Amino acid sequence: MGIIEITLGLLLAVAAVAALGKWIPVPLPILLVAGGIALSYLPGFDDLRIEPDVFFLLFIPPLLFADGWLIPKRDLMRALRPVLLLAFGLVFLTTLAVGYLMHWLIPSLPLAAAFALGAVISPTDAVSVSAITSRLKVPSRVTTVLRGESLINDASGLVAFKFAIAAAATGAFSWSDAALQFFVQSGGGFALGLAVAWLIGRLRLGLTRFCLDDPLILTVLSLLTPFAAYLAAEALQVGSILAVVGAALYAGSHDARFIDAPTRAHSWEVWRMLQFAFNGLVFLILGVQLHSVVEGLSGSTAIGLAGYALILSAAVIVLRLAWVFPAAYLPLLLSKRTRDREGSFRPRNVFIVGWAGVRGSVTLAAALSTPLTTATGAPFPGREL
Repeated sequence: MGIIEITLGLLLAVAAVAALGKWIPVPLPILLVAGGIALSYLPGFDDLRIEPDVFFLLFIPPLLFADGWLIPKRDLMRALRPVLLLAFGLVFLTTLAVGYLMHWLIPSLPLAAAFALGAVISPTDAVSVSAITSRLKVPSRVTTVLRGESLINDASGLVAFKFAIAAAATGAFSWSDAALQFFVQSGGGFALGLAVAWLIGRLRLGLTRFCLDDPLILTVLSLLTPFAAYLAAEALQVGSILAVVGAALYAGSHDARFIDAPTRAHSWEVWRMLQFAFNGLVFLILGVQLHSVVEGLSGSTAIGLAGYALILSAAVIVLRLAWVFPAAYLPLLLSKRTRDREGSFRPRNVFIVGWAGVRGSVTLAAALSTPLTTATGAPFPGREL
């Protein structure tokens, strides 16, 4: 079966499973993974393989850009302090804690590979978070914090993941070099993303001045923006993930001010559709590949991996709850200015923030993009995890 037939089959499966999900009270991501497992038994899907670099390029930029473009920018700025504490502080704590925990549980697993695993599971998912908050009827402030966290921690977690992957693949790692490179790449990538979005924004404004403000043309340019930012950052060797986030935040703000309402509405619907399709494809592909991974494991190995998954899940939940309460209340206790500006947080809402750390499509996309081999050609350590 060719790539076109496989792609069409996957998209059809996304639509079918989503329709089925309207009648079955099971979270859609679980249904999609189950659908992917079922697809893996069909000819043509049983040996589906996607190169990690290609997978990362196809899925990460549009997913990140959609989250950043759709989030309300003014609400995000008002919630910036708790968002940054979660998106950077908690991500790095989770990466380090999970890395050391897995290295302790599996001494043969290199520390860099263990950190890569920690970085993979550190970001939360905007779509899954939205599903939870819509059921709980939480205040808009809490929703904004969770959505902002899921956007920015995607970037910080994926940057940490790339550093850990590089260290595991090459066997070379230095804390000081990694910290310096992180700030240089993050700052450079974010600035480059702003510049790319600014250039495309100027192009779109120029088209409107020449009466070429067709929503179809302007939306196509919007769709190209995340890939332009990502590829430009890759070419200049700065942070491609932060470049996409910077481009998304600028483009969303720019469009709200300068692009007319019909064009924005058209772009909104297109991005929502792409977000739905790409999220669905990621979960489906996970299910397809999960079948072959589990099939290649012995019974004892599969049970062991399930045990590690339970331990990691418990550790991540405890870490998050242990972080959110001090992060919410300590700044208020230490600063009257912060108390006056932000007010207080109800314990129930803080608990919701702590409990709503659901992982999703970006985590899966990063996991699926893990290299198959190291620089020496050996199998990448712990990839089955």
